[in-house]
Amino acid sequence: MDAEATVDRYIDFLKDTPFKAYYDEPYNCMAIVLPPGKDRSHATLATLSVTKEGWLSNVTENVFNAIKKDHPKMVWTVSEEDENLTWFFGKCDGSFVNKGDVLFWYGVDDFQELGALTEEFNAVGRAMLGDSNLESRLRRAAQTSNSNLASHAASSR
Repeated sequence: MDAEATVDRYIDFLKDTPFKAYYDEPYNCMAIVLPPGKDRSHATLATLSVTKEGWLSNVTENVFNAIKKDHPKMVWTVSEEDENLTWFFGKCDGSFVNKGDVLFWYGVDDFQELGALTEEFNAVGRAMLGDSNLESRLRRAAQTSNSNLASHAASSR
């Protein structure tokens, strides 16, 4: 599946999902936050997409502060390979690393809730957020494409 089809499916997912979008006017930073639900007392940062200019300016900081103001408890996951990983560590109260991904949280003070979060993350990784993370979807699509290309190249020899 190509990137365009992946984004189209993500938009379809959002049509049926309560969320709030946070962004700056030139769209250098856009975040999708899923509100707390019946099965979770915290919000979920489903997607944070930032341009290079957004990282170099204060835009990402402003968007994240707006999210934090609206959502006193939130969790999110990031690939351990993300070049801005240190920024995320600066925004959390805690983190947990598993199989190349990092679970971050702030405002989650209940040990039972934290235990359940880390246990689920340990068991299923980023899949604990379902298909709510666009970057994760794009990464899977790229891996599938690369795998298909490698298989095709191997079979055509």
